[in-house]
Amino acid sequence: MRGFAAVLLLALGTGVHSATASNYKLDVRTPQLPLSGKGWLAVAVTDAATGKLAPRETMVVVESLKSVSGAISVRPEERMWFNEDGTFGADIFKLHKALGLYTLTLAASGGGGGETSRQTVEVAVTGKVTVVDAKASVETAASRDTYPLTFGQPMPETLSLPDETAAKVVVTFTVQQGSGEGFAPHQAMVRATHAASGAAAFVRAKSGDDGYHRATFGLSDLAAQVDGRGGLYDLALLIGDAAIETPIQWDLGQVDVTGGSEVVAAPSVVPSARRPEIHHVFRAPDRRTPAAVSLLFSAFQVAAVVALGGALLHIT
Repeated sequence: MRGFAAVLLLALGTGVHSATASNYKLDVRTPQLPLSGKGWLAVAVTDAATGKLAPRETMVVVESLKSVSGAISVRPEERMWFNEDGTFGADIFKLHKALGLYTLTLAASGGGGGETSRQTVEVAVTGKVTVVDAKASVETAASRDTYPLTFGQPMPETLSLPDETAAKVVVTFTVQQGSGEGFAPHQAMVRATHAASGAAAFVRAKSGDDGYHRATFGLSDLAAQVDGRGGLYDLALLIGDAAIETPIQWDLGQVDVTGGSEVVAAPSVVPSARRPEIHHVFRAPDRRTPAAVSLLFSAFQVAAVVALGGALLHIT
């Protein structure tokens, strides 16, 4: 009897523990936080079993905040407050205020010995950026000509890239956010579009330790992507990132590539124009055997079969 009571108490105790333990699901309601706003993160915490919002007493904590680029990593252990709409909030800008993508580790736990549920979410702090200290230069084995660039305006003169193996065009710039702090975008490249054919070559701008981005291209890059075509090219600087509110497309101006292959623009095709009629030429049929010969051959075959049948009847 005592053993039965012990088993019953153990079962009841296990049932109580399962009822109070909860696995929570965390859903970010503000995946993008404008840098010009308050930076308040809103998270909906629901019970995974019932689907109901977690009560006010639930402990929700921001355990860590890390930038995707690895530039910042903090462990604030910041408890989130409860909002009137049933979500939980935290001031992200209190922890770190800068453009970029961030991963946050959130932990939620209830009372009564409930288990702690952890989940990693991604949040983007968005804002505007500008390009500063930009310049374009043409470098050869013997010289280097540099031209300063004003953001948003094309170069006043056309660059000239000579037909030399060592000749190259270098575009240098830095990206800054509104606070003046530097920013490393996820994508930055220079596009060189051949004016006559429309073919384009893309060169990625690499970030240096000095905070500058550099995009370098020469005749070898043009040969690999646009068959080394000579003539005028339209240059454009392209910058994009999930944290940038408006991607940048800056028309830098033109560069004249001397040498290379001459290309004539392909004529435009009018879709509604009448197409010429296609006449198919078939192979002439082979000559057939005359009908009289075919009938004679068939008669010989029939006669042979009849002769064979008569011979078999005579034998039997």
